[in-house]
Amino acid sequence: MLIADVFAKDICTEKSYYGKIIYPKAKASGNFDMQFGTDPSVQSMEFEALSGGCSSTATKTLWDFIVFDEDDAAVL
Repeated sequence: MLIADVFAKDICTEKSYYGKIIYPKAKASGNFDMQFGTDPSVQSMEFEALSGGCSSTATKTLWDFIVFDEDDAAVL
C-alpha cells in the first residue's frame, strides 16, 4: 500500500487543495535516490499501481484520489 500526500491546484480558479492518493496495492521499482542533510533535496521514487488480481475478494481499484476542501471543513 502507498499513501501519498499531495497539493493540487484547480487551473480554472487557481484554488489550491490538499489531498491524498491511496494505492491499495503498489510495487516499488527498487531504484531509490535519497539525499539527506541541511540542503533541500528531491527524493526520486517510482511506484506502479497494481490491481488486486482476479479473485472475487480482490479489489480492482488502482487508486483513490481524495481531495480535502477547507471550505467544507467543520470547526469543532
